[in-house]
Amino acid sequence: MKTKTLFLAFFSLVLLSFFVIQYGCKKEEQKDPTLPTAVFTVTPTSGIISATFVFDASGCTDSEDPTSHLEVRWDWKNDGHWDTFWSIDKTKNFQYGSEGTYTVKMEVKDTEGLTDYVIHNVKVSNGGVPGTYTDPRDEQTYNTIEIDSQTWFAENLNYETTKYSWWYYNSSANGDVYGRLYTWDAALTACPAGWHLPSDDEWCTLTTYIDPTINCNIIGWSGTDGGCKMKSTSDWYSNGNGPDAYGFRALPGGSRDNDSFGGLTHSGYFWSSSEYDADYAWDRELYFDYREVNRSYSYKDYGLSVRCVKD
Repeated sequence: MKTKTLFLAFFSLVLLSFFVIQYGCKKEEQKDPTLPTAVFTVTPTSGIISATFVFDASGCTDSEDPTSHLEVRWDWKNDGHWDTFWSIDKTKNFQYGSEGTYTVKMEVKDTEGLTDYVIHNVKVSNGGVPGTYTDPRDEQTYNTIEIDSQTWFAENLNYETTKYSWWYYNSSANGDVYGRLYTWDAALTACPAGWHLPSDDEWCTLTTYIDPTINCNIIGWSGTDGGCKMKSTSDWYSNGNGPDAYGFRALPGGSRDNDSFGGLTHSGYFWSSSEYDADYAWDRELYFDYREVNRSYSYKDYGLSVRCVKD
């Protein structure tokens, strides 16, 4: 009887040891924590010194933590000094004080302290040289911008021609922000002496300098983000603003179709001096929800915005 009891005790001990070993091993076979993945975008990828660059790290991921729990920090020049503290805020704005190509480093950290980083280059140039011009005809002063080989009004023309130009909804308050809308015939002579309505080719020179992927040989939207780079930093509908990367400050002045106004804050239409045919002329169009530039044409009696370019 004693022998049997000892045998059962021994057998139980062996069995218990087996389960301890098996289950103990399973507990030790835990998955190693994984590193987070660092991702960020920058808008625009290139711009002038006065441009506001928007850095967005909301694309960072981690297999254990939600993105909202991840922390990030930024080194705008990759000089070994972090310019921000750790933060769950994934979006930051930054302006550079001098031209150059900057390598930006962003590091992401999960709740276990594991990190990853990624770098991207940002090109900053003098790009546009700002200035002002006072129209002697009515003493209105306009901001101007020199971009590459051209000098443009950085505001929509607001000169009252003898006929065929209007403020949107006939409101002078709209004119103070968005300028006037002109028929094509009125637009041809609306710019002051020493300035002129840009041709289709001159629009092409500007837009392809801002976005080399634009195709000026087609009708329609083209390019990558030229329209976005041209937009002003405010006044566009539904956060459709741009970074104003080159100081052009394109405004959504809308248009006038026969006797009806439409598109204010949603779209900007800008005449060229070049005819498409007897009834239509080339223009450039920007929409609040498009990043590209539309090379199109409009009926000459419609009212569009005017940007003057220097002779």
